[in-house]
Amino acid sequence: MKIKTLYTILLFLVLGEMSFAQTQKAWIEAAELALQNKEYYEAMNYYKTALEFDTSDVNITYATAEAARNFSAYSYAAENYKRTLELDSDNDFPLSQFHLAEMYQRMGKYEKAKMTYELYLSENNGDEAYYSQKAAKEIEACDWAISMEDQVYDYYKVENMGGEVNTEYSEFGASKVDDELYYSSLRFDNPEDLDSPDKHLSKLLISDLEAGGSSVIDGAINNSNSLVAHTAFNMNKTRIYYTICDYINAYDIRCDLYYRPIDEDGEFGEANKLPAPINGDEFTSTQPALGYDKETGRELLFFVSDRDGGAGKLDIWYTAIESATDFSDPVNVDDVNTSENEITPFVHKESSTFYFSSDGYLGMGGYDIYRSDCTEEGRFLNVENMGAPVNSSYNDVYYNLNADGDEAFMSSNRVGSQYLEDQVEACCYDIYRVDIEEYDVIFNAITFNKSTEDSLINTTVRIIDAGTNEEIASITNPDDNDHIFTLPSNRDYIVIAEKQGYSSDTISLSTRNLKPNEEIVKKLYLEPQYIQLDLTTFDRESKGDLTGVTIILEDLTDPSNPDVIRLNELGNDFTFELDHCKKYRITAFKDGYESETMIIDTCDPNIEGLISKEMFLGKPNLSLYLPVTLYFDNDYPNPKSRNMYTLDNYTSTYFPYYSKKEEFKDKYSNPLNGDIKYSASQEIEYFFENEVKGEYNKMQVFFDKLLERLRNGDKFEVAIKGFASPKSNNKYNLALGQRRVYSVRNELRDFAGGAFASFLDEGQLILSDVSFGEELAPASVSDSHSNVRKSIYSPEASRERKAQIVSVRKLN
Repeated sequence: MKIKTLYTILLFLVLGEMSFAQTQKAWIEAAELALQNKEYYEAMNYYKTALEFDTSDVNITYATAEAARNFSAYSYAAENYKRTLELDSDNDFPLSQFHLAEMYQRMGKYEKAKMTYELYLSENNGDEAYYSQKAAKEIEACDWAISMEDQVYDYYKVENMGGEVNTEYSEFGASKVDDELYYSSLRFDNPEDLDSPDKHLSKLLISDLEAGGSSVIDGAINNSNSLVAHTAFNMNKTRIYYTICDYINAYDIRCDLYYRPIDEDGEFGEANKLPAPINGDEFTSTQPALGYDKETGRELLFFVSDRDGGAGKLDIWYTAIESATDFSDPVNVDDVNTSENEITPFVHKESSTFYFSSDGYLGMGGYDIYRSDCTEEGRFLNVENMGAPVNSSYNDVYYNLNADGDEAFMSSNRVGSQYLEDQVEACCYDIYRVDIEEYDVIFNAITFNKSTEDSLINTTVRIIDAGTNEEIASITNPDDNDHIFTLPSNRDYIVIAEKQGYSSDTISLSTRNLKPNEEIVKKLYLEPQYIQLDLTTFDRESKGDLTGVTIILEDLTDPSNPDVIRLNELGNDFTFELDHCKKYRITAFKDGYESETMIIDTCDPNIEGLISKEMFLGKPNLSLYLPVTLYFDNDYPNPKSRNMYTLDNYTSTYFPYYSKKEEFKDKYSNPLNGDIKYSASQEIEYFFENEVKGEYNKMQVFFDKLLERLRNGDKFEVAIKGFASPKSNNKYNLALGQRRVYSVRNELRDFAGGAFASFLDEGQLILSDVSFGEELAPASVSDSHSNVRKSIYSPEASRERKAQIVSVRKLN
């Protein structure tokens, strides 16, 4: 190492003339002067020499540790903090415990660091609020780092760029443009510097990644006795932003932001210093990075500054580039800034991800690299630590990801970087390449009805590669609204959800910056082009779900459209798509139940995208169809018989009887004249059409309803009564009435090809009968044998020749 400082030269001139004590004192004074000027390397070495005179001096030991810590010689600092604690019987240096824990943490010794932080708090908690709070926070960080030790993201391959780029000094701020790597290096001598180690200058370099080798960028951009660093190009590569910095002391620097135009030949134009308040004499502005405001279309210049108004020490800010020479006032990125330091921003516009380094979040030690989601509203959300191997217990900074998302560059002073002094493992930053291997991520597209927000099944989701515009996958799920894809990482996609009768929904999807097999869930909402009818069916009596119902949907506005018929054997829900401004008839039916009908008019302006309706079906009430009165011809069935039974069924007597309508009209009206004759004829007409025929048809309906109920498991008793006109004696009429009852019994057994036979045989249907004959005939009804017009052909006599189904009783 070169030794150039005036006080160092003078020190060597007088050392030979001094005593032992004086010599040690001279080294200490030199170290203190170097420490005052933040020349931490010199201070560390001078204190180290002074310690050789007296290794038990706690003051020198602590000062050595402090100088080593500030020079990033973590191991050597830890050794001296530990020695300080052994010597400090009066606890004059309580922060030794804190800084020893800090050094353990920087070296990745998290268990030791945690225990040492806890020891500091147990002995000094509350003495200094800042260190107490920070110790508590770092204990949490150690726990987090310990929990992450087995979670190494091995799809990141971190590799030191080697000697063609890196030196024992610091290389940093790398960004790849085409096949060239732009970066900064702090390797250059300052001819005006007399200090040791030299306060080196940084310059901008470029490395040809294909051919190898690095060179300083030609031109005036590097012609300065200041530190020139950081390159950030605008989107169309017509401007480069960078920093020019000057030393305040051996350690601290202050920077300003500049830009230069780039012509068509790639040559840099004149330097332009950004105006106030972006730059200012009382603060630093450094580390430029370009972003893009999607809402306004403006480019944004992000940078780092310690100006007033921030959240912490170094904060990230941005200014909007209004025009070639106009910039907005700086805005603090308070979504990510903490009370500590946030530095080295980078915007990956392809994935809308914001990268930065910080020592203010839970991390692995020192500066860790974090990422955050950039929203369209200009927010930076979901700050996440990048984890190992991108991060280490050392300082990891300047993360810069290429457009394809498969290669990044960063700087770190981790183990494996070149040291300025190997003995104390101190300094410096090397540039590392991060190769990002492709892996699979899981994507679930969940589809919904936009009007109702209900799940939308039987939807097709297609995945389009945004780069090639080719469809790479498609899923139609008829049973659910999930659509699960396995997609390659680090790519951009277009996702389209489609379903007939709905407007499609399209979203963008990026699989960049995700973990292997990490699941992304996106919701897609499809607007119905039709009105959705949700219909449910219930049992009217129990109010429970009624399954096995058939629904018929009829378009009354346009009857040419075919009816829609749906049967749901397992459920009670139905969904139909209805056109706007039409009238529909909905009919619901099920065996054993009365059908129900409703009308729906979609012209109602209150109807939006969904109609919900309920239909209640009830079992037929058989009593509503009773009594059924069945009429017979005179002395039928089986005329002149005194048998109580007959083999005839009612239908065999009905048609012959009905065919005598004209005969009855003639016989009953013949002796009459004029209007009276016509009235008599019409009276017979009415009787045959509305009572004889009408009741026969009513019997058919009753039997149909009864059969439905029996098939659904109900059990009934049906009572039948027989009647006769009073033309014969009571005993004869009782037998005749009984035969009429039996003809109805036979009718029921023969109905629909014997459909009731099994129910009768098994006792599910029980028939009971009673015959009353003439006993129930009104006294006004003629029983004269000589006046057949009245005793046979009159409506009054005809109405008494009947059998009647009078009641039905449910037995279960």
